[in-house]
Amino acid sequence: KTRSIDSENEGLQLTTLHCYSCHNPNSNSHDEIIAPPMIAVKTRYLKEYNSEKAFVDAIVSYAKNPTKLKALMKGAVNKFGVMPQQNFSKKDLQKIAKYIYNTPIKEPEWFKEHFEKEHKKN
Repeated sequence: KTRSIDSENEGLQLTTLHCYSCHNPNSNSHDEIIAPPMIAVKTRYLKEYNSEKAFVDAIVSYAKNPTKLKALMKGAVNKFGVMPQQNFSKKDLQKIAKYIYNTPIKEPEWFKEHFEKEHKKN
């Protein structure tokens, strides 16, 4: 049990240090962000990948070599461009992706309203 807690803490530290500078859960509005908040990334990837392994593999694959073709979040790519390639080890990316998959991710206050507006069924 201690090992998974250590791993979760390491995942949190890596995510906070490396991911939240762009995927900020504390942004004040959709207008000030430079990338989708992490909750949006998690929500979209969970819609596509319903197992931890598939989710982690997809996040790692995209972060290692982000391309427009591989992007699930087409609207985000249109707004922000393709994410810059990240120079992280596969092991660290796996820790980040597992943390995102297994942990409730904080959402910006404005997110729910924006998400519902952007993704409402016609």
